[in-house]
Amino acid sequence: MTSGLQKRVRHMSPLSLYLNCRNHRLALCFTHLLKKNETMADVEALLVSIWKVFHFSAKRHAVFRQMQELYDETPLTFIRAAATRWLSHLRACVSFISRYESLLYTLDTIFTETREPEIAGIRAKAADRKTVLTILLLSDVLKPVNHLSLYLQSDIGYFSSLTERVKACINELHGLIEQYEQGQFDDDLEFRKCDDLLNVISDRTDLARRLRDDNNQLTPHDYLQTVGIPMIPTHYRD
Repeated sequence: MTSGLQKRVRHMSPLSLYLNCRNHRLALCFTHLLKKNETMADVEALLVSIWKVFHFSAKRHAVFRQMQELYDETPLTFIRAAATRWLSHLRACVSFISRYESLLYTLDTIFTETREPEIAGIRAKAADRKTVLTILLLSDVLKPVNHLSLYLQSDIGYFSSLTERVKACINELHGLIEQYEQGQFDDDLEFRKCDDLLNVISDRTDLARRLRDDNNQLTPHDYLQTVGIPMIPTHYRD
């Protein structure tokens, strides 16, 4: 509700009370996280850049479609990840993960043809180990949060079970942290695909660069301990 509409409603009904939209407040958490976390901001920028590459060019979208078919994948279209839309971020992350190799192949093909620095930059960021691991983690974190978000968007008319829903979300996040700490991932976790995606990066990186970077490679375990787990808001763990 806009401030102008709030004023008109209060003028017509002085005793009315305004309650902030719970779902919108939940969505704003991600916006605040982007402002404080450089890694998350990089992920946000990458997902939006990938969407732009294909959304504004039918030719590039056709190349991506051909590459997916080459990998025997059902062609999909990237959606825009909006900072205040949890569900769009989850879908964008899952699309990135499920089409990772064909996406890199597409970006390589486009760059070979155009030599555009912008494409080279997107390709480099998409092959950054920390960025990829963050997208895997974000996909797992957003799943329970989206369950709560969809509940808040539903036409329930009451919030008698809201406390239980919030607790369920918190418990799922606690369980996620425990799995990350133990290094044991359920089949439905996206982070279990970390080795597959990192192998794709190695396969598509020239030998000289691999040898140069071997001693500085970020492992999934190190990432979770130093970046991933601390990234999940600490109040979820209280």
